[in-house]
Amino acid sequence: MGNSNSGYHDYYVYDLAYPESMGGHVFYVGKGRLERINDHEKEARRGHQCKKCEIIRSIWLVSEQVIKTKRDTGLSETDALILERKCINQYPLDALMNSHMQYSYKSATPEWRLRRSHAAKKKWEELKTQSWWLKKHPPSP
Repeated sequence: MGNSNSGYHDYYVYDLAYPESMGGHVFYVGKGRLERINDHEKEARRGHQCKKCEIIRSIWLVSEQVIKTKRDTGLSETDALILERKCINQYPLDALMNSHMQYSYKSATPEWRLRRSHAAKKKWEELKTQSWWLKKHPPSP
C-alpha cells in the first residue's frame, strides 16, 4: 500500500478499544489524519449521544482510558480506505460501534467512500463561504 493515488500520504488506520481491565476488545475502527484519533473523545466530552461515545464515557467512569492504536501510517486516502474496510471486515457487524456500519457499510467500496469523502470536503468548503457561517465563525486575522 502507500502509492495508490497521488497527493498526501499522511493518513492512518486506527482502532479504539476497551482497556485490558474491561476485556480489551476493539469497539471502533477508523481512518484519519492529523488528530482524528482523538476526535471521538472530544465528541464524548461534549455529550454527543451515540453508542461509541457512551462506551468512551463508560470507560472514563471506571477511571480508565480508551486504548488508541494506529494500525498503519503514511497511507494515501485510498489506501487508508481499503485498509479500514479490511480491518472492519475482520469483526462481526455488531462488534463495532461505527455509526456508518449499519448494514450497507461493509458492501460500500473504497472508491464509493472516497468519492463521498471528496464530495463532503467540497461541500464543507462551500459552507465556509456562506454569510451565516462567517458571522458565527469569522476568519482569523
